Amino acid sequence: MKIIRSSGASGLLDIAIPKLKNELRQTAFAQAVDMVIADGEVNALEEEFIEKLKNGLNIEDSIAEHCVEIVSIKNKIF
Repeated sequence: MKIIRSSGASGLLDIAIPKLKNELRQTAFAQAVDMVIADGEVNALEEEFIEKLKNGLNIEDSIAEHCVEIVSIKNKIF
C-alpha cells in the first residue's frame, strides 16, 4: 500500500513485474482481471491498469481476451 500511495498502481507494477517468474505471469494476469471485474464494472483506470499489466507481463492479446471471457463467465458478467 505504501508503494501504491506514493507511486500509484503503475509504480507497483514497475516494481512487481520484473520479480514475477515467467511461469506465473498468466496466473497473475488472470487474478488481476478477476479482481478488477468482480464488481461487474470496469472503469477507465481499471482498464488502463489491466492493459499496462498485460503489456508488462507480455501476455498475448488472445490469452488476455480468453482470460477476460472466462472470468466474466465465472462472475456471471455478460
